[in-house]
Amino acid sequence: MIGFQALRAGSEEAMDAFVWADDAKERLEAEFGKRLCFVGLQGSLAWGEACEGSDVDLVVLLDGVGADDLARYRSVVRSMPDSNLACGFVGSEAVLAAWPRHELFQFYHDTAPLFGALPDVGPFSRDDALQAARMGASGIYHAACHACVFDGDSADGILESLFKGAFFALQALQFARTGAYPRAKAELACLLDGDDARILAIGRDWDSHRPANDDDRRDLVDLLLRWSEGVVIFGSGATDPEKRSCPDVEIREAAPEEWALLPDFTYEAIFKRPEDGPVPRTVLQHPALRGYYQGFGSGEADRCLVAVADGAVVGAVWTRAAAGYGSVDAETPELAMSLYPEWRGMGIGSRLLDAMLRLAEGEGWKCISLSVQLDNFARGMYLKAGFEPVEVRDGEAVMVKRIG
Repeated sequence: MIGFQALRAGSEEAMDAFVWADDAKERLEAEFGKRLCFVGLQGSLAWGEACEGSDVDLVVLLDGVGADDLARYRSVVRSMPDSNLACGFVGSEAVLAAWPRHELFQFYHDTAPLFGALPDVGPFSRDDALQAARMGASGIYHAACHACVFDGDSADGILESLFKGAFFALQALQFARTGAYPRAKAELACLLDGDDARILAIGRDWDSHRPANDDDRRDLVDLLLRWSEGVVIFGSGATDPEKRSCPDVEIREAAPEEWALLPDFTYEAIFKRPEDGPVPRTVLQHPALRGYYQGFGSGEADRCLVAVADGAVVGAVWTRAAAGYGSVDAETPELAMSLYPEWRGMGIGSRLLDAMLRLAEGEGWKCISLSVQLDNFARGMYLKAGFEPVEVRDGEAVMVKRIG
């Protein structure tokens, strides 16, 4: 296999982890014969994100394990070049197969097989993944509290390890949300937003986020506690603001006279990057945009829900079976959604989306589509809701949610 390489500790010479692991497998076969059931690789070396001094996480399963077996295994590993980089898992095939499923979830998804096969435990569910995420977040919550109170000068090192370790809980959370498992940090980073994205970014580049003073340190601890608490309690991360701090907002069907607001919300739905500057409202006259609001109410798939706060409409989600940016075919309704800027970041969008998906299910629709820019944070919300990308057009992802 090509491309999975790390630097030897203290050297600029590259080590191919798979060549190393194949060598280890040959030596283990010579030592244990038919008792060797499985050899695999885990971690950054297995998935192409190794850095200097990365460990070689070797997974070895035998038909049974005793103290003598472990001593023999240690001798084989110590005979290997760069044995100081070796770590990982060695154990009994039967014992691994009997582990709790939330413990097996990450193990199975992160192991690249080189010899044999892991025990067949059946497919993993989103509930298995959510339990794995909750267990990981529980450990992070406890360790962050302990570090803040008891660990003094060593607290920064512990915080670093917690931010880096959160990657595994975030992987499990993403699977629980979407059914897809991102193995690499770079892949996962493209799918997250809010506190999830910030947690991952800090873990990937701790040196740039290392606390310079007590205020920085308290901010990092608060972030870890807020995020891990949200995962443990809500099962969805502390960035689910609709469950934490959403104002008193009513989600209801739009009255016909409120359809006149759709040009405004179409304008607000236009993704604006900070460097782009203001977008003139005359853009609403573009034929592709007019299709989102002109003649609304005349089509069979025209549905609109609004968010109302303090007696005023502050956001809307609506569908049409028109040839818009996210259209996939004439039968699939396309969804659009936006909020006025001052009402964003409070979880209202998630509530609007959930309500529209329930409405679509009640209507008996088979699926619903949308379009979102690849660098728009809202893409994470749509992925979390079960939308799947089916096409990329000029920097925009066309996504489809299958209903029922």
